[in-house]
Amino acid sequence: MSAISIRRALLAEEGRAAEILYGAPSAEAAGVAGGAQRAAALGIGLFRTGAGRTPNDDLLLALLGDRAVGALLGRPRGGNFPSSPAALLRTLPVILRVYAPWELPGLVRRVRLRSRLEMPVPPGSYHVVELQVTPESRGMGIGAQLLRRAEALARERGCSRINLTTSLTNPALRLYAREGYVELARRSVPGYEALTGTPGRVFLDKPL
Repeated sequence: MSAISIRRALLAEEGRAAEILYGAPSAEAAGVAGGAQRAAALGIGLFRTGAGRTPNDDLLLALLGDRAVGALLGRPRGGNFPSSPAALLRTLPVILRVYAPWELPGLVRRVRLRSRLEMPVPPGSYHVVELQVTPESRGMGIGAQLLRRAEALARERGCSRINLTTSLTNPALRLYAREGYVELARRSVPGYEALTGTPGRVFLDKPL
């Protein structure tokens, strides 16, 4: 079997990274977006426009031989989503390609419900925004290797902690516990489990 290697994604590989990160959305993402296909289209579209990224983000790829099988998006000293007017403006064309105008109020309601589960990222932290491994490549330690490379980058950038948020039903919680991430906070809101299949989200943190 080929060895797994982890490196920064090249510009020409960003499309593949987007497919890995957002192409197989969780039930949570599908619930908020209004379906798995819409969640994938929205996630990939926003990533490609740069609306959900910042210039300082790290984009890592895991390769099995020459095949990309995992990806991680990391953000030093930043939260989940850039909120500048320019970033928000870039989301509109993507949203209007995925949703009809009369569907937008429902999307807004679901996004607002999701936003109530956001938790602040402590100053000086490195935040793992997204981490995904292709379904056929899970169980091979790829997620752990991506996390460890992100931790090395966080140290290089002078960050004192690394953290992430995820759903309370994410099977990867076992991976994060093995890698030394501990729960600092969790949130749930009425109606979220019926919409997404998970009662809420958890904030996990690891000192560096």
